[in-house]
Amino acid sequence: MVAIGAASGWLLADHPLDSAYGPGSPLERFLELEAKILLIGTPPDCVTALHYAEAIAPIEGKRRVSYEMPLRDQGGETCWQLCEDFDSNGILDCYAIEGEADAVERITRDYLNLGRHSEGCVGAASAQLINARDIVGFAVAWLVERHGPLEPS
Repeated sequence: MVAIGAASGWLLADHPLDSAYGPGSPLERFLELEAKILLIGTPPDCVTALHYAEAIAPIEGKRRVSYEMPLRDQGGETCWQLCEDFDSNGILDCYAIEGEADAVERITRDYLNLGRHSEGCVGAASAQLINARDIVGFAVAWLVERHGPLEPS
């Protein structure tokens, strides 16, 4: 993730590598700022903040993936770090079917249909301005309604 401006250091501060989108992540910090999401000419599957909703939604069967990520060590050398996180390409099996809409796309479409965002154009591109906290709250409720909540253990 990339950030510029006064809060950029705080937004991108150390966070757990096994929670790139969840608690303690830059996305969680982004929501704390009462931030807005501006989509400019993008399809509805591009709302990265919804991966935070997927990570925190109390639903069963979330897919996890392992991958290696290049990081710089204290000496500036590249080292590879093994990470595990929720699968941002389909949080549940039913959203990881090739050629079908994933959860992010479905949630974004349903949210935009509510009309709780602003619309306009930036140049010739259509644009939507979305309250980040509002769409994330909507997404958690959307996921729980369809797939949850978790059964108490």
